Amino acid sequence: MPVMWFAVVAVAPVSSLLVGGAALPFHACDAMAARARQASMQAETLTVKLVGCAGGPIGLGLGASNVVDMLTDGSPAAAVLQLGDRVIQWNGVDLIDAASGAEKKLRDVVQPRDTHTLLIERATAAFNPLV
Repeated sequence: MPVMWFAVVAVAPVSSLLVGGAALPFHACDAMAARARQASMQAETLTVKLVGCAGGPIGLGLGASNVVDMLTDGSPAAAVLQLGDRVIQWNGVDLIDAASGAEKKLRDVVQPRDTHTLLIERATAAFNPLV
């Protein structure tokens, strides 16, 4: 009698991935991948200047931990910043309150002026001889 093999395939929604028996939404998988990439990255601290800010919007959005998550094409911010940069200081003002650890909002820190000086952290690839 011939042997017949059958494969059993579990079907998960397109918006999830099975990890350790539990379905994770893709955004959680993206976050895990981002943390893995970040673990192999190092950060350099840079001082950058945003110039030409008096004539309109700076063109910058910050997400959690003051990480740049939006840049407007052609804006002063897009000329010097990259998505993923973390803004530490804005014109010498710390964006994390030293006493409480609370994040300050840009609208509470930014004053109208033509030039802004920012202290940022930018991820750089770490050398890994095993890769």
